[in-house]
Amino acid sequence: MADDAQITGRAYAAIRQDIMRCTLAPGSEVSAAHLAEHFGFGLGPVRIALSRLEQDGLVKALPRKGYLVIPVTLKSVLDIFEMRALLEPYVARKAAGKIDPAKLAFLNSVCNRDYNHRNAQSRLEYLEANRAFHVFIAESAGNQKLTGTLSQILDEMTRILFMGLGLRNRTTEMQHEHKALVEALVANDAEEAERLAAQEVISSKQMVLDAILSSSAIQDVPLGVSGQVVDVGV
Repeated sequence: MADDAQITGRAYAAIRQDIMRCTLAPGSEVSAAHLAEHFGFGLGPVRIALSRLEQDGLVKALPRKGYLVIPVTLKSVLDIFEMRALLEPYVARKAAGKIDPAKLAFLNSVCNRDYNHRNAQSRLEYLEANRAFHVFIAESAGNQKLTGTLSQILDEMTRILFMGLGLRNRTTEMQHEHKALVEALVANDAEEAERLAAQEVISSKQMVLDAILSSSAIQDVPLGVSGQVVDVGV
């Protein structure tokens, strides 16, 4: 039984990693049979892993077809950042003074490591550390339901930031943002922690929007207003 759980856990981790790295592209369709063959796991563990990933909001079951890797759209990006802007500043304010300084410092030191923005694995490892940093802050706020909601949002955010971090290296900026936030949290400065968390969301949003606007995939997409195509020619 323990072995089955371990195999399922490995299948979940492998598929999730490919989703986060966009190796399984947003909007693509996959089947449990194909994934089982590709990763070398049994069909049972892969199906359980896909069920967990559906609960995480990363895939969606398609009747008699398989699974859809949830697409990344401009609206979904804006929706996720809106949720982050609502939740993260509040969480930072609530966690101020309640946080374990030693664990926070350790997580921050992991986030402070440089990443190679041209290397997919390096970017993903950095973003997983960044996610752990923010989830720990949420856990320290003491609201399990809020932590669960934010954890799922950060899962979706990891995939979006993965694309954004490929545009340029933001190590120095993000290190500065984390250092200032750590100092505010440890000093029990709730107001400053709230302000810094809000600013970090704004900076991340701008980075991602820059990546989207620079993508060749949208260069020729017609602009529209209320469903009408806008003629931008002169």
